Amino acid sequence: PTWPDIGVSASRRQGGREEAFQVVFATEKKTYTHSVSDLDTFRQFEIGSRWVLQTNKLGGITSIEPAQ
Repeated sequence: PTWPDIGVSASRRQGGREEAFQVVFATEKKTYTHSVSDLDTFRQFEIGSRWVLQTNKLGGITSIEPAQ
């Protein structure tokens, strides 16, 4: 992901930028969404890769490990 060129000029200036990264895990029974803090962490979750999730009683992810 990259930021688009917004064409800054004398009458236009760039505002602040904010980004959020979310990984979606789909199981046979449920879909889980996990937020990560940076692009490097996000990139380790390749599309189609398999992961082992541990969840709490409320359905929140407590740990994530690559599947063996």
